[in-house]
Amino acid sequence: MYGFENKCLEKSIKKVIKDLKLENVVIQHETGVKGAGYLSEVHRFVLEGNSKKVSIIAKIKPKEKNNDLYIMETFWEIELLMYDLVLPELEKIQKDARIKLIWPRFYGYNREGSDKVILLEDLSVKGYQMCRLGKSLDLAHATLALEQLACLHAASFVLQSVHPDRFESLLRECEKFERRFEFVDYLEPSLSFASENVDCDEFQNVLKKFRSFDFKEKVRYILNGHNYKYSVITHGDMWVNNLLFQYEGEKPTAVTLLDYQISSYSSPLCDLYFMLFLAVDEATRDGHFVDLVNTYERALRRQIAELGQDPERIYPKEQFQKDLRIFSYIGMAQAFYLLPIFTNESNDVEELLAKIRSEPMVKGKTFVGVPIASPEYINRVKQMTKDIIKHGLADLW
Repeated sequence: MYGFENKCLEKSIKKVIKDLKLENVVIQHETGVKGAGYLSEVHRFVLEGNSKKVSIIAKIKPKEKNNDLYIMETFWEIELLMYDLVLPELEKIQKDARIKLIWPRFYGYNREGSDKVILLEDLSVKGYQMCRLGKSLDLAHATLALEQLACLHAASFVLQSVHPDRFESLLRECEKFERRFEFVDYLEPSLSFASENVDCDEFQNVLKKFRSFDFKEKVRYILNGHNYKYSVITHGDMWVNNLLFQYEGEKPTAVTLLDYQISSYSSPLCDLYFMLFLAVDEATRDGHFVDLVNTYERALRRQIAELGQDPERIYPKEQFQKDLRIFSYIGMAQAFYLLPIFTNESNDVEELLAKIRSEPMVKGKTFVGVPIASPEYINRVKQMTKDIIKHGLADLW
């Protein structure tokens, strides 16, 4: 009908046209949308008919020779469940809140064999765009992102407190899909890469302490929310490309979180450290690390209170301060694994991922990253070390 090569995508678009009751539709189609990330192909469609104009983003699962190990089916199933089941439940909890979690309208999905498509509202129509600063966030952008992250976590805390049966049902749905890819299985090569390329005594000492544990089992244990009383449904991938901002002039005024493919049930501090170590620029972290942590904590407690619950009962302040030290271990692990990707040029990363997708990955041996110790990579590792030492974050490892 519309000349699509991808039949799964064609059926998805046809269904939206039918659901919206559009007639005599004219379709504009754009491929390779900027900021798509590395786990999806992203297309933009503009559908015009009946004096209506609807802009939609289609996330398409790439074809993979090594699909079972790299682009995991579970990533796609988790994101589908987040948009189809979890986020709508969190939205109900937040219906009377002053500040709400912002997320794109979910238009549906389609599966055909290994082909998968998720259709979402195109938020660029509302002025949302990639961060104008590039690969990292300053204080203004980071503050907005942390407040929005707190909305996600607060709604999750309150849902499991007020409606525990409903929350458990959502968790069971999400946990039906065995995670066949765990980053900790490929962490050792990243640790060796850092050790060989970052010439800094303070870093080497922190790394030595990190490796003094059975870090694989420690990371797995800490990431499993069932081992910890104060767990939430996390975002899992809080880096710059998964944030869209609205602006007034040059000032960011709103933000939305995208890409829930790595969402899981774990401590909210996993998301917090992911963002602090991997998304915030060096100058902001150096001068405002404590301010950013306090911004998140205040927003979380305020949001829990707005949702009608006692924040001290839901997540005691003393426990939060303790968790800042315990979960910095996870933040460091995530940074080791992802910095070789995030601190290199996108073309180099795409070449790397193309290679990984075509070859079997070997646990404990495959290095998931661009093997270039860029100045940005070295600086970020040193800055992370400085933060960990300065704020005593390794005290409870």
